[in-house]
Amino acid sequence: MAELAATTGTYVLSSISSTRAAIASLGKLYPDFTGMLIDILERGVKGAPELLDIRTIYHTLRERLAGQGAPQPKMTSRGGVPLALGLSHAADAV
Repeated sequence: MAELAATTGTYVLSSISSTRAAIASLGKLYPDFTGMLIDILERGVKGAPELLDIRTIYHTLRERLAGQGAPQPKMTSRGGVPLALGLSHAADAV
């Protein structure tokens, strides 16, 4: 994956480092990382700008997953500007 991200202006967001296993809690529809990412994109981040950029999403994922005792996500970037991935539905955010 690192080789694919070697192009300038790229971001790679992964659920964990290459040496750990991802966690999928029993009874949940998605693994912890995926479920939290979907939640952030659907509900937004309270206090975030209107456009959610990759860095805001990454830091929010780290905080929320740490609060659940889940493995920390990893982000690798190579010389890019913050990429907006969606609107922050801040009025609905938790």
